[in-house]
Amino acid sequence: MKPILTLALKDIKLLTRDKAGLFWIIGFPLLMALLFGAIFGGSGGGSVSSVKIAIADEDKTEYSQKFIENLSASEMLTAVYTTSDSAFALVLKGKRTAFIKINKGFTQAQNSFQTDSSFLELGVDPSKRFTSELIKGIIIKTSFEMMMANFSNPQGMLSGITEEMKTIDTSSSMTGDQKKIYKKFFSGLETFIDGFDSSIVLGSSGSTSDSGQSGSSFMEGPKIKKVDVTKSTIGDPRNAYEITFPAAILWALIGCTSAFAVSIVTEKTKGTYTRLRIAPISRTQILAGKGLACFITIISVSSILLLLGKIAFDVRLDNLPFLAIALFSSAFCFVGLMMFISVIGKTEQSVGGAGMAIMLIMSITGGGMIPLFAMPKWMITVSNFSFVKWGIVSLEGAIWRGYSFNEMMLPVGVLLTSGLILFSIGVFILTKRDG
Repeated sequence: MKPILTLALKDIKLLTRDKAGLFWIIGFPLLMALLFGAIFGGSGGGSVSSVKIAIADEDKTEYSQKFIENLSASEMLTAVYTTSDSAFALVLKGKRTAFIKINKGFTQAQNSFQTDSSFLELGVDPSKRFTSELIKGIIIKTSFEMMMANFSNPQGMLSGITEEMKTIDTSSSMTGDQKKIYKKFFSGLETFIDGFDSSIVLGSSGSTSDSGQSGSSFMEGPKIKKVDVTKSTIGDPRNAYEITFPAAILWALIGCTSAFAVSIVTEKTKGTYTRLRIAPISRTQILAGKGLACFITIISVSSILLLLGKIAFDVRLDNLPFLAIALFSSAFCFVGLMMFISVIGKTEQSVGGAGMAIMLIMSITGGGMIPLFAMPKWMITVSNFSFVKWGIVSLEGAIWRGYSFNEMMLPVGVLLTSGLILFSIGVFILTKRDG
């Protein structure tokens, strides 16, 4: 064990002497965290191509089902139907961007032109608040279109008004004068609708015009109650930096991986590796020392970034056991990746270029540069092959998403398994070349 520790300390000491290398390992990731934190601090996200949402229907009427179908028809939304509790959990765990809950009484409220916010609820992932206005716009557009469709079916509206008048008669919260006023209003509305000519509002083609004179001035759609998805849970990002620091840590991992991968080739080209092989040290000890040095550096740099985030930007470090698991698995995976990249080429230039290309692709597809919610569907599928994604997911789960142990096992398992496979491949190829 002593030779391994000696070799590891040697590599760490050499790294600390390289000021430019230290910048790319810790300075650059910190700058990325600050930059994206400042950008996302105001809006909480970027543009969206297709938003994944969960829809829960508590009204369970023909009208509410039609409303859901019309929402799902939008190219901007990809919907899944579920229960209220499940919809909340899907957004909390980051599996859906938002949820829409249609409460009981929604159909009656729509038919009687009520815009009370108690009938529709919208909850959005705290890291993607920008999408809130987009979804609200689609909801209001869909509601307005269905209301206008009701004008083309006056009999359907009359039945809704009749039910509303029955509710007024049986209401115990209204005074007699209030009942008279409301009944007078609905009686007049009933008379109006009974002789209503839908072509006046909808036009001869039966659709709203683009001129803005189609009745939208008095048909603004329902008000929407915004739900705090993480109000009563552990996972409540206090600010944008709790979202950007996990990505910054992955940038630090990328810097460490590239630096140590090149250092292996440098030692081979300069003869250091050959001299170590001649010494009474086994190849296993040499490689283990290199891997340990990379692992210690990754953990150290990640810890420094987290402490800076905690002290300066109020990044939460409450769940230390899960955070330790996430850091360990991420570090283990990138040590394996380091060993694999080091054997891609035989010169510093080839290994450095190949490493940069691999890391850049993983960062782009894994959420290090482009947020996952802003990616097209095919790119989200590709992101499953990026270790950057699984590293970010594990850190987010430990820092603010409030993952359970079972939920942490997926990203952690992917990272540990991938690291073991990649390290084994790298060692095998290096051994073959030595032979």
